[in-house]
Amino acid sequence: MNNDKLLDFHEFGKKHYSQNKEDGIIEEIFNRIGFTNKLGLEMCCGSGCQCNLTNLIINEKLDRVLYIDKNTKQIVKGKLWWERKIQKYPNIKIPKYIDTYIKKDTINSILKDNDMIGEMDILSLDMDGIDYWILIELLKVINPRLIVLEFHDIPGPNLNITVPFKEPFSGWNKWKKGGPNWSGASLGAFKKLLTNYDLVGTENKGFNAFFIRKDVNKLHKAFEPFTNEELYMVWSVRTIINQQKLKDRWDYVKHLPWQEV
Repeated sequence: MNNDKLLDFHEFGKKHYSQNKEDGIIEEIFNRIGFTNKLGLEMCCGSGCQCNLTNLIINEKLDRVLYIDKNTKQIVKGKLWWERKIQKYPNIKIPKYIDTYIKKDTINSILKDNDMIGEMDILSLDMDGIDYWILIELLKVINPRLIVLEFHDIPGPNLNITVPFKEPFSGWNKWKKGGPNWSGASLGAFKKLLTNYDLVGTENKGFNAFFIRKDVNKLHKAFEPFTNEELYMVWSVRTIINQQKLKDRWDYVKHLPWQEV
């Protein structure tokens, strides 16, 4: 399998406020598909100082953003950080923080109460938990043009699995070893769920994926989608050492009750 397609995608990567090089990729995607209502939602934002939407806010690309997390200390830190930023960037629209535990039965009510439903430009999802089950609920009330999500890389490219639904759930549990291992869902699981979206690539470290809604991708002829077979490219660009680390982490939790979807 030729890796050029994924490696070319990685060339867009730049890090400004994101964890890795998601910022540059997101910039390039919107260079191609443009913005509409300039709405954005980030799930499990932490402080918001290092998020996938923060660079868009700083560059005045988003007018209204909702950040949700259940870490009061981090949210306080984030609000103070934005107070400093707005001194330098007086025209930015700082995000609204919601300090709450993200639950399947309540998340959509929170979105409705904050007028954050229907069409939006971007959703970013990284919970290290029941991400798959929360995404199912979110898609009942929102219709993002771009979804950026963290998937679990350790199961490899050919399993469509997720942790079973359970609340509360955190990936930072007794099975963490080199990272949260008993959490989230595989890339195959998300790709199977997101039938209305095209998988257009991952960032260079290979655990954040970018999905553009099919009608948007087709209209703008933005990116060639990845096929199921090309999911293997995500793993084949890794070094042998990293592949072994992934295998070791998977061996540690593969006996747990992962749910096939």
